[in-house]
Amino acid sequence: MDVKYLLIILLCIVAIFITLRKCKEGFVVENITEIVSPAHGKIQAIEKTMVETNNGPVEYIHIITFLSVFDNHTQTYPCDGVITDQQYDRSGKFHLAFQLDKSDLNEKVITEITPSGNRLSLATGGLPIIVQRIAGLVARRITILHDVGTKVKKLNKQGEILFGSRVDTIIPAKGAMINVAVGDKVVGAKTVLASYK
Repeated sequence: MDVKYLLIILLCIVAIFITLRKCKEGFVVENITEIVSPAHGKIQAIEKTMVETNNGPVEYIHIITFLSVFDNHTQTYPCDGVITDQQYDRSGKFHLAFQLDKSDLNEKVITEITPSGNRLSLATGGLPIIVQRIAGLVARRITILHDVGTKVKKLNKQGEILFGSRVDTIIPAKGAMINVAVGDKVVGAKTVLASYK
């Protein structure tokens, strides 16, 4: 076999190993009012948006993280709480994840985690933290590990997206102090995206 092909196969194996390596999970985070990045990657946009809730439209902050094919593609939960809603939209397309206007239409899993019985719940007024895991051009599968009604802990594994993709963290705007900026590299289960007073 040609050396060129052997090198390509070796690079593919290394890329798969890098993207699917495990996140450290389950260690104690003292400040429970912090929202920790659920993904590894680069902050591509931070914008305000309106989210429809049981109490009508509420202002949220939408933090978009792009995952290149070389980033770890395991996602974790950004906070403690209960999964109160989860939708897998398989009707979407597979546009390039960094093209924000197009990747909004991609296949995705939308998970709502509602903080319960802790300071974060008080700080957010009981509103959910939303994580959107969006498939990219290469990714064709998003894994889900927990169902609606499951109590989850910050940093526990949420699932995986295979290869270049995007993860959006959408948090209530009121009282939120954003700790990252567009262009920042973030580490899943470690980088603090935002905190509440």
